[in-house]
Amino acid sequence: NPNNGQFAVDMHGLNYKTGKLRVYDVTGRMVYTKELNGESKTDVRLQQAAPGIYILSITTDTGILNRKIHLE
Repeated sequence: NPNNGQFAVDMHGLNYKTGKLRVYDVTGRMVYTKELNGESKTDVRLQQAAPGIYILSITTDTGILNRKIHLE
């Protein structure tokens, strides 16, 4: 899933009301955060972030989902 720092996150099937999307670098530093309000899709823009591996974390009222993302 390499990308340039701009991508969409499809959240169909999460069935949530509120949540927060966060992106962390490999040191655990949060580099992005966004409030979620039941959207089925949201855009993320990390153009200022250095290339490398990041962790996308979505925390909602129904649970937590973590995924690894690769910025080129």
